[in-house]
Order: sequence, then C-alpha cells, then structure tokens
Amino acid sequence: MALTLPDLSGWLAALALLATAALPLLRRLRRSPSGGTWPPWYASHFWLGRLAAAAGVLHCLASVRTGSLPTPAEVGLWLASLAAALLVLEALVGSSLRRRARGRPARRRLHLWLLALIALTGGLHVLLDVLLPL
Repeated sequence: MALTLPDLSGWLAALALLATAALPLLRRLRRSPSGGTWPPWYASHFWLGRLAAAAGVLHCLASVRTGSLPTPAEVGLWLASLAAALLVLEALVGSSLRRRARGRPARRRLHLWLLALIALTGGLHVLLDVLLPL
C-alpha cells in the first residue's frame, strides 16, 4: 500500500507534535524549570512546532475531496480541520512564549491546553479513520 500526501502529511504532523511536546519534558528532567536561558538544542522545539502546524494544514488541504461522505467520516473530517486550526493557534501562542513579557504564565497554560485539545481532536480523528476507513 502506497502512502499518499494526506497520509504522509498527517503522520508527519503527529510525529512532529509528539517530538515537540517531549522536548519541554526532557528540559524539566535535565534541569530546573526556572533556569535562565534556553539550551541550544531547545531551538528544535520551536521549529518542530512550526513543522507540525504546517504539516497539519497540508494534511487538511490535501484530504479535502468533493462528494458526499458517510456521517462518521464527515465528523472525522471536521475534527481534523479543528485540530489543524488548533495547531496553527498553538504555533502562534508558542511563538509568543519566546518573549519574556507580562502574561507569560497564562499563555503557557493556554499552550498546554491547546496541546491537550489537539491530542484529543487529532486522536478522535485517527480513531474514526481507523474504525471507519473510506
């Protein structure tokens, strides 16, 4: 079975999201979260987040087809669209966290909540796709 652009971009978005989410956890395990500057390797968190957003949008656009879909497949498509939009919002909020400014703790919490919503909507999309393939 050959992988298509929608398949590849969807799995790339998922892998990039998992990798970028793991990096802050590694940082906390390696040193105090209140430490000063970002370690040099942590820049990959920023570009992986942007890659996840771009791949998610590409997956969304490449998956759009004309024609009618069964209701569960349509729900899965809406969930995937929501996840792609949340990925873009997540990347924007994440980019704003690079600056140390007032309101940063609230933006960090939003960043974590967005990650949870992306995992939920993306996971439901994958589950529907696996259970009800077209």
